[in-house]
Amino acid sequence: MSLTISVSPCGEPGEYIAILYSRFNEEARKKVESERRDISAALQMLSEPVIMMRDRRIVSVNAATLLMFGFDSEDELVGQPVTVLMPTDQALAHDSYLDRYEQTGEKRIIGSPRGARRPCPARTRPCWPG
Repeated sequence: MSLTISVSPCGEPGEYIAILYSRFNEEARKKVESERRDISAALQMLSEPVIMMRDRRIVSVNAATLLMFGFDSEDELVGQPVTVLMPTDQALAHDSYLDRYEQTGEKRIIGSPRGARRPCPARTRPCWPG
């Protein structure tokens, strides 16, 4: 990978904008894509449900999630708010939980068992790509 920084004047004298570009060579891009496919395949094989969300919407689920919640296809869930998998009382409070966590970093729910629409213990974990 190569990094390039571009610095340009912006606005008032003495103000600049800097943009950092990263460039992967084709071999590195293929390796990253292969590793991504391997991780995705491993998540699909887990017997426990895995639900990935971004901006409070479902972006991916594994086969165990579909089975547990009675869906036929990942397409039924992708793009939906993650709250569709929660009982109404938890769904109504969910955004405030996330707001508080994002503002304070305080974990009140994350990492603790909780219920979902189906009787099952659910644990939440923050996960950010490195």
